[in-house]
Amino acid sequence: MNTPQREKRFALAAILLGTVIALAIAELGLRLADIEYSAYPTRFQFGWPDSKTLDTDFVMDPLIQWKPKEYDKTLQDWKGRRIDVLHMGDSCTQLGNYAGELNRLMQQRQPALNFRNLKLGVAGWSSWQGLQQLQRDVVPLEPRYVTIYFGWNDHWLSYGLPDKQIDFSKARFPLYRTLQQSRVFQVFSFFYNRMLQGESAAERPLRVPPEDFRHNLREMVRIARENGIAPILLTAPSSHRPGSEPQYLQDRFLEDLDQLVPLHNQYMAIVREVAKEQDVLLLDLQAEFEVMPYATVRDEYMKADGIHWKPAGSTAVAESLYRFLNEKRLLD
Repeated sequence: MNTPQREKRFALAAILLGTVIALAIAELGLRLADIEYSAYPTRFQFGWPDSKTLDTDFVMDPLIQWKPKEYDKTLQDWKGRRIDVLHMGDSCTQLGNYAGELNRLMQQRQPALNFRNLKLGVAGWSSWQGLQQLQRDVVPLEPRYVTIYFGWNDHWLSYGLPDKQIDFSKARFPLYRTLQQSRVFQVFSFFYNRMLQGESAAERPLRVPPEDFRHNLREMVRIARENGIAPILLTAPSSHRPGSEPQYLQDRFLEDLDQLVPLHNQYMAIVREVAKEQDVLLLDLQAEFEVMPYATVRDEYMKADGIHWKPAGSTAVAESLYRFLNEKRLLD
């Protein structure tokens, strides 16, 4: 080996060694200073659940992105059992208790029916995830009816990619988890995440654009019917009013708070349009709650975010579902 090549390799080796030593010193210094940051891959950021919640309360799934830790066990427990109504949806379904309240009403008022229902809503999910869930997990359970309650997460801003472009099957989780043990990596992630959070909302697409939302609903209707399941579309009520929108939604979920009410109404209009064009059962909860006294909906039924249900709200939704099922004679 000639001298120039030897010197070049020696220089590269010296740079590499110096870098390793510098990183090791930085790692030691950060640990001695007890500087720590919970670093998570930014590709898992959806608005809500945030990356930390995804890691602590959910497990990753290559198809539906995330699911509750008990999700697979629930599917296994209900396999082969009769299900009259299966409730799909987002956090309004998972964190609300209208499924439990509906079961209570049925047992009290019509015990002879031996009514059985199952809640499979997952916080943070959009209609795209609901579509994947229906195809893979709901169809094998063979429920008689499935209620479909989506919309909120669909019209929130994404963090770079719409839901349909996120491919969790390619995520290298073991490598990420290993890197997250490094304080140097954590500091790097801290500054990278701050830069991402500062990204202009105008550059971030919606998680599920309107036409994709329409497509997802149509596909859920088609797949359910082809498998002998009757779909019931639900609209999502809120207590939001122009001029009093929750401030926390600004930037992280919406580019402009003034968009909140019209944007949500646009998505709920799509639910109604799909129900009409596909001749699907529709429980228009938004319309029902809009004619109720506003103070009751705001203060008694809905939480301060104007999206999720208080216990009394879950009971009110269950009452609507109970009337709907009986008026349509769906359980005869």
